[in-house]
Amino acid sequence: MLKVLAPAGSEEATYAVFEAGADAVYVAPAEWSRRVAAFGLDDEGMRRCIEYATAHGKELRVPLNAYYQQQDLDPLLMKIEQYVRWGVTGVIIADLGLLSEVR
Repeated sequence: MLKVLAPAGSEEATYAVFEAGADAVYVAPAEWSRRVAAFGLDDEGMRRCIEYATAHGKELRVPLNAYYQQQDLDPLLMKIEQYVRWGVTGVIIADLGLLSEVR
């Protein structure tokens, strides 16, 4: 089955993208976004978007498209675990070293 995946850069944009018909949305947490000043959600915004997606039979995914330092790894993995508990269905990873850590 084909799923439509679209980006969003804010909480409001996430809802709008879902309402426009996306099956899944990807939005970054503010502290891990490559464009922190312009895009990304704080924890409460992320939680609300995940809950919205789950309640509407949609999916929310988290892009991790930056390259991380070793000191970032533990906090990042803890954040991913938190999002998964809240209902995130996937992560999008650019850093191949991070891929094995998240898996």
